[in-house]
Amino acid sequence: MKRSVIGIALSSVLFISGCVTNESDGVKKSSDEEPRSVFAASAKNFTQRSCKFVPTAKTVLEILDLGIPNLSKAAAIAAAICKAVDEGQKGGTVPRVHGVAVSGQFL
Repeated sequence: MKRSVIGIALSSVLFISGCVTNESDGVKKSSDEEPRSVFAASAKNFTQRSCKFVPTAKTVLEILDLGIPNLSKAAAIAAAICKAVDEGQKGGTVPRVHGVAVSGQFL
């Protein structure tokens, strides 16, 4: 009986410890920020190629966080940013995408 209780306890500990990782053992922690940073980099690359403008990652993620279905893809956000930047230059106003001020720089 004692052995089975100890065996169950040890197997439970091993099972749970297999779910936890840390930086010291070389295993990367899973994070919601990593996919967001990859998405932001992708949208920035699309924008740079489309209109020679590089938005900040913050701008890209603020637009994504609006939750607008048509602006859920990197290419769609890039197109919206390029349009806003173009209109902002013509009108001399701060470019905005659905109320989000576009920050970045031209190449």
